[in-house]
Amino acid sequence: MHQPLFAQMDPRKLTDEELVRLLLATRDEALRAELWIEFWRRFHQPVIVLTVRRRIIRHIRRAEPALVEDLAQETFLKICKPDFKVLRNFEFRHENALRAWLKVMAAHVVEDYFRRHKIVPEPLDRDMAGQSDFRDDVERWRQI
Repeated sequence: MHQPLFAQMDPRKLTDEELVRLLLATRDEALRAELWIEFWRRFHQPVIVLTVRRRIIRHIRRAEPALVEDLAQETFLKICKPDFKVLRNFEFRHENALRAWLKVMAAHVVEDYFRRHKIVPEPLDRDMAGQSDFRDDVERWRQI
């Protein structure tokens, strides 16, 4: 019996563009599941979660893990709805275009969250005013 060409493929060796194009085009459920796992591995923690965490810390100086994960999930939902339209329309202009775009999308999700909840950013000079000590700073940076 002849195996499909994709059955022999390693998704980790695909470029970002190849991964997305194949993910959107395949009707093979097993392959789609494998491609989603690779998409998640490539972009969830190293791109989306890190961007969300940094944006939250920039805004309110601390990042609760539950909020980080919620906003990372919200970012993925924006990618998936409706029928992956934003991914289908994405233009791969350079090698890191998708990563850059995901960072912008994650940053917008964070900003929308703060705007929706009317959370005002903490002033940048909070530490200079003596409201924080060295131990607080170290602990905050450990959470990043």
